[in-house]
Amino acid sequence: MKLKKTSYYFTILLLSMIVFGTIFFPIIVANNQEGKNNDSKIKPSVSDTLTLYYNYYVAEHDTASHSIKWSFEGSNTYVGITAIAMDYQEFANFKNGNTFTYYWLSHGNYRSDSGEFQVPYSDVWYVIFLNLDPDRQSTSLSYNVVFDPLPIEAVFIGIIIAIVFIGVIVAIVKTRSSKSRAIQASQIQMPPQQPIYQQPPPQQPVYRQSPQNIPIQAVPKPINEYSEQKKIIPRVADGSSTQTKFCSYCGAKVEEKIEYCPSCGSKL
Repeated sequence: MKLKKTSYYFTILLLSMIVFGTIFFPIIVANNQEGKNNDSKIKPSVSDTLTLYYNYYVAEHDTASHSIKWSFEGSNTYVGITAIAMDYQEFANFKNGNTFTYYWLSHGNYRSDSGEFQVPYSDVWYVIFLNLDPDRQSTSLSYNVVFDPLPIEAVFIGIIIAIVFIGVIVAIVKTRSSKSRAIQASQIQMPPQQPIYQQPPPQQPVYRQSPQNIPIQAVPKPINEYSEQKKIIPRVADGSSTQTKFCSYCGAKVEEKIEYCPSCGSKL
C-alpha cells in the first residue's frame, strides 16, 4: 500500500514539473534573452578601441560560470599583445604588485588573436590585455570580450533532472524496503494453529407418520396338499378325541374350535 502511494505521489510530482516546464520555460528563456540583450550594452559583452602604450594594460571583468570569448587586433604589426585571465582575488594581487596566478590566453606573439576560455569555476573573472613589446612601441588596440555565464535554462533543466533523479532513488529505496519487509515477514514461523472443531448444528427431530391400518385383502386359498386332505381326528391318550383342521392360507394345523389361525392370523 505504501509503495502504491509513493508511486502515485511521484507521478503527480513528475506531471506537475512537466506542466510547469511547458508553461514557464518559454517565458524564462524569453526574459533571459531580453536580459542578455539589455545587459549587452553594459556587460557581459565589452568592445573598445584605444591606444595601448608600452607596459600598459587594459582589463575587463564580469561574472562568468561557463566560458569567456575574447578577441583582439592591434594596428602595429610589430607589437604583439599578451592576453591573460584571472579571478577577482588574483587580480587584486596583480594590481597591488603581489605574486598572482593567471591563465594564458595569448602569449604575446600575435597582433591579433581570438579564442574561448573555459572558466574552471564560477566567479568574477578578469581578461587583461598587455603591451609588453621589447621595442617599447605603442599600438591601437581593438578588443571584444564576451562573458558567457551559465544560461538560466540550463539551471532550470538541471533542477528538473535532479528532482527526477531523487524521485527515482526514493522509489527504488521504497521498493527494496517493501520487498525486504515482505521477505522478513515470510520467514517468521507462525505457531501451529490448533484445529477448530465445530459442533454440528442440532438436528431437527424427524416425525414419522405411523403406518395406516391397511385392510388385508382376501387372499385366494392356495391349492395345495392341505386343501385336499381330509380332516383327521387324532386320538388323545385318555381315549378322548379332538377334531383338527388346517389353515387354508398357511397350511398350519389348528384345532377345530379355533376361529383364527395362530400362525398367520387369518380367519378360518
